Amino acid sequence: QDAEAYTRMRAAALERYGLSILDGALAGCSLNEGLDVVELMRNIHVLAAQFSYNMHQQMFAHAANQGEPKVRTITLEHMSASVQMHGTGIINTSVNYTVGFLRRKLEIVVQFLADEGVRSRLLADRQWLSSSGAAGRYTWARAAETARAI
Repeated sequence: QDAEAYTRMRAAALERYGLSILDGALAGCSLNEGLDVVELMRNIHVLAAQFSYNMHQQMFAHAANQGEPKVRTITLEHMSASVQMHGTGIINTSVNYTVGFLRRKLEIVVQFLADEGVRSRLLADRQWLSSSGAAGRYTWARAAETARAI
């Protein structure tokens, strides 16, 4: 009954205000469709790039669904069922995969920041911030200028 009311409200918002509102009730995938912790850890780069985290519903939602009618989600229930299926040893493996992925990403950030052009620009911005009367404020315009320079 609520779903019908929400559908009518979405239609009214589109008709009256031209707002296209997404359906709030996302249908999740099940483990029967092949989604489990092992697959996520093998393809953690895909999880990081294509899924977004919904803090209110405590789930990951596929952000790049490319016109698919259903949105893939990963919920706590999926994780729990996967741990029950594979055993608790999967947790240690998952943590190791995640740490390795984050280590590689942080190494890229460190290499970027170590670049002389980037480093000199950031040091110049630090000096500008401390010497100018900006009262500790880094303006949006200055950030955009720095991004263009880098």
